[in-house]
Amino acid sequence: MENELTEFLKQRKEKEEEEKANWNKIKEDWITTLDNFLNKIKLWLSEPAQENLLTIIETKGGLNEEALGHYSAPMLIIRADKDTIKIIPVGRFVLGAKGRVNMLGYGKKKGFLLVDEGWIYFHEKRGYGEPLGEPLTKELFIRLFMEMLKK
Repeated sequence: MENELTEFLKQRKEKEEEEKANWNKIKEDWITTLDNFLNKIKLWLSEPAQENLLTIIETKGGLNEEALGHYSAPMLIIRADKDTIKIIPVGRFVLGAKGRVNMLGYGKKKGFLLVDEGWIYFHEKRGYGEPLGEPLTKELFIRLFMEMLKK
């Protein structure tokens, strides 16, 4: 009976280690996806940044998700004069998507979802039967960013 228990515990430990490795891979992929998304945003804002009209600060923030545990994720703080806009990851596991990032500032919030087709701007106030969002392009992001700066 003791050998049976030992074997059972070994198998359980191996399974837990495999699951942990899988979650770590998902977390690493998510952080890479975030890095790529934030790099795209920096590229889209590069012209005004080069003209010193805004400053882009790369930083990290802590996230805690049940499946992934506590981890550090990249985020951006963008300053235009006295105005501050933050691009902050919400999490990898969100309903209906593969991840979410919010743009925050002045009591305003814009949400971006990662779906099979790529990043979309999430329409929080959409009507029944309307699409979840629209593909995030440079033009759309710039428009949303400008809306965030309007008081």
